[in-house]
Amino acid sequence: AMVIGFGLGYTVESLIQPEIDTVDLAEICTGVIKSGLTLNLWNNGALNHPKVHRYLEDGRGYLFRTKARYDIITSNAVHPRLSNNIYTQDFYELCKNRMNKGGIMCQWATPNWINEMEFKAQVKAFINVFKYCQLWYLNEYSTILIGSDEPIKIDYQLISERFKDPKVQNDLKNIMMTEPFEFVSQFSMEKNELMKYCENARSNTDDYPVVEFSKT
Repeated sequence: AMVIGFGLGYTVESLIQPEIDTVDLAEICTGVIKSGLTLNLWNNGALNHPKVHRYLEDGRGYLFRTKARYDIITSNAVHPRLSNNIYTQDFYELCKNRMNKGGIMCQWATPNWINEMEFKAQVKAFINVFKYCQLWYLNEYSTILIGSDEPIKIDYQLISERFKDPKVQNDLKNIMMTEPFEFVSQFSMEKNELMKYCENARSNTDDYPVVEFSKT
């Protein structure tokens, strides 16, 4: 797995699973790493786990030069107004080229601090790259885009089994999520619906950075 942006460390910590061999982390800010090392009670000491490999650099730069291939790439580093180059169609093409067949891309996409057309441009950049896509709505500040070259199946039985895992239970209890239906209720749209939603929007690209120069 590859994580762009450490934040409080929840994403990295959640990916430390028996079936995941390595979690590569790209974080450009030394302050975030230093604070992450003091938040062990929040992220269970994720930065010190032997599976986690830290790279103090820009996530896009790391993906550009690495020869590694990933089953999971997740990015939620910073607001697109502040770091547009990891929210463009060009960036998602790079991610796709670094993913194994059947791999999953997970992108935080916020409707906050931008207008609706700019949000659509952000979404369109993603769905233009991945054959199969989903949007999951978390709250008024956060949505999650999921992309893959293989169909993405929501397996309620598998999710229910995951909820029985003590680590998963403990992680989700921190956000007051205790039942599988609470998790799947966040699902919003598949690619067909997303294409209709974004049909009148331009894609957010390196050459046409709609979101970076938001009018909001």
